[in-house]
Amino acid sequence: MNIRLLAAIAFSLLLLQGCSGKEKETVWGIFNEPVKREELPEPVGAEELSIAWKNGVGDAGEDG
Repeated sequence: MNIRLLAAIAFSLLLLQGCSGKEKETVWGIFNEPVKREELPEPVGAEELSIAWKNGVGDAGEDG
């Protein structure tokens, strides 16, 4: 067999392994210790948004 074919098969198998649809309960950290998933905290109060800066792009937006 050709070495490129073997490498392509190995890469394909690894790619399929990584794309498995199972939801994992534990996420592993940098040092191979389990990391618990935590929910994001609810926002406290309303935030006001404002424009920090604005710049025109000239005619670039008209032609696509």
